[in-house]
Amino acid sequence: MTDSPNLPSGRRRGLAAAFNAAEPRPIGSPGILNATTDSGAVVTAGAGAAAAPIANRHDGVVIAERVPIVLQLQPPNYSTWRALFELLLQQTSLTEHLSSDARLDDPVWLQDDALVISWIYLRVSPDILGLIITPAPTTSTVWQAIRGLFLDNMEMQVIYLGSTLRTLEQGDSPVLAYFGRLKELADQLRDLGEPLTDHQLIM
Repeated sequence: MTDSPNLPSGRRRGLAAAFNAAEPRPIGSPGILNATTDSGAVVTAGAGAAAAPIANRHDGVVIAERVPIVLQLQPPNYSTWRALFELLLQQTSLTEHLSSDARLDDPVWLQDDALVISWIYLRVSPDILGLIITPAPTTSTVWQAIRGLFLDNMEMQVIYLGSTLRTLEQGDSPVLAYFGRLKELADQLRDLGEPLTDHQLIM
């Protein structure tokens, strides 16, 4: 803005200050994008900005390290596998997915549930995977399907496991392997509602 010879100098300075204050700021300047909330926090916004993707807080979990065994039917290792998985879900605050209904309106819950399902699928044998995989699964439905594979027909399984336990011999097996097999059978009987005492286990 140029000075006008017909205006007093004080008025010219006032008009110049008003003109400069009214000059538009370029798009993207801090005055346009930044706003201060009542609490004093600065919030930055931009027109047309895309929503940020949900960051997965469990990306660093290596499932083969946390659950180092694969679930299989023969020899069954459900008790040990389940204990490792339940520990992992407790450590990652995902235990609720074992029993909760689907929350279709909660994107974080859906992402976490899909992650747990993928963990399960990666740590079961191919024959078990073929029996439990279904369209639109949830962690709860997959978990119950696996449980049913090992705990259905309870009476027949109790008879079979009890017979196997009574006839199990050490043979050429190392002592640790023999007692490990005894414990595995006892754990399976416990899962079926037939726990053994330590005295029964060594008889």
